[in-house]
Formats: sequence, structure tokens, C-alpha cells
Amino acid sequence: MPEETKVNEYIDNMDVVISVIDIETEPNNEEAVKKIRFHTDKGDITWKPKTEKQTMMGGLRLLRTVPYEVGLLPKKLQEWGMLVGEKGHIKANISYTKMTVDKDGGKVEYRFITSEKTFLEKWKLRDDAAKIEEVKG
Repeated sequence: MPEETKVNEYIDNMDVVISVIDIETEPNNEEAVKKIRFHTDKGDITWKPKTEKQTMMGGLRLLRTVPYEVGLLPKKLQEWGMLVGEKGHIKANISYTKMTVDKDGGKVEYRFITSEKTFLEKWKLRDDAAKIEEVKG
């Protein structure tokens, strides 16, 4: 069986149109976010938001990476979701990682963001966020 070939590329300052923002929760816990999917004109972009939780056990500090709870997601995400719901889409300038994989004789692309910092600092609404130009064709 041939091995998969993976190529990662960082995409910076890409203008996209976001038409839907989905939040998928964990099957056994509706409050735990499994994945956020941004449906864009460049393809879906996913984010698996995680946070670090610490507890103490017998004088030892235990650090665990756990999924975000729905109610603790960044306010910016809720604001964007409301805008998409209201306007039907928004324009944004974003950054993300694109991974291209040779799989089963073809190329498959995955687009994702790796951290909350990327979303908060690199994802910006455009001034013309709610305007879409007609494509002449």
C-alpha cells in the first residue's frame, strides 16, 4: 500500500466569503465543541478549539488539553455567526493552513486553523463584509 504524501502550506491574507458557520459538538457531551466549520468560497476551513485545564492532585499540577465549551467560545465567533445569519454571508481576510494529501490515487485538500490566536488575530472582517459582487460569466 503506497504511503500518503502530505504537503502543508500556510495561506496568509486570503480574502474569502463565509456563507455558513457550523459548530459540531461531541456526541457524548453537547457542551463540548468537537469542530467549527467555516463554509467559504475557497472550501471548508475547520477549527478544533481546545483549551488547557489544570487541576491539582496530591500536590501535582495536572494539565489537560480539552475541547472548548460552547458557551466559552470567543465573542467574535458569535458576532460573525450572527452577521452570517443576518446577511447570508460575510467577507473576511483570513489566514489558515492548507494540507494537500495524495490519497487513493488523487489529491485531497484540508484547510484548518490551529489556534484561537490565529482566529482572533489573523481573521478580520473586511470593510465591505456584507457585499458580494456579481460574477460575470
